[in-house]
Amino acid sequence: MASRTLPQLVETGPRTADVLRLHRAHPDSEAARPRTSGTSALATEPVPRPARRLHAVPGAHEGEEVRKLAAAITRATMEVLAGTRPVQQLAPWLHRDLLASVQLRADLSRAARAGASGSSARAHRATTVRSSHARLVQPGLYEAAVIVADAARCRAVALRIEAAGRTGWQVTALEIG
Repeated sequence: MASRTLPQLVETGPRTADVLRLHRAHPDSEAARPRTSGTSALATEPVPRPARRLHAVPGAHEGEEVRKLAAAITRATMEVLAGTRPVQQLAPWLHRDLLASVQLRADLSRAARAGASGSSARAHRATTVRSSHARLVQPGLYEAAVIVADAARCRAVALRIEAAGRTGWQVTALEIG
């Protein structure tokens, strides 16, 4: 039986070193000068641009969603101040700095109710939302105003609501009148 020989490899294309040499930028060339070698001979070198922040376009129902969320968060906050809801239930929606201030105000309110009678004892009880409004400040940022009434008086609550990535919305500022 005759021995078989392996076929010889024939070099048909450019070598890797030649391709790399042709596509490598020359150190003395300008960035905007067209390249004269390689596959894109007429293309200019890309000019580095600063990264730009993309803003989502608000949907048609986003304002209504934020308005309803502001009303719900306000109602829950008033329940925390009344002592009927724990402040930890607000953690998904309120910034952690706001949680501490709401807890402090709830503690002060509870201390005031302990020694008082009359209208101050009924404060924050049976809170109802009278109206709520939300306005787009910039994409992903809303300011809301909510009017609430309890047994003693009406109050205005102002909220700043920001988009929190994929997790939804978060209140970053809260003022209770």
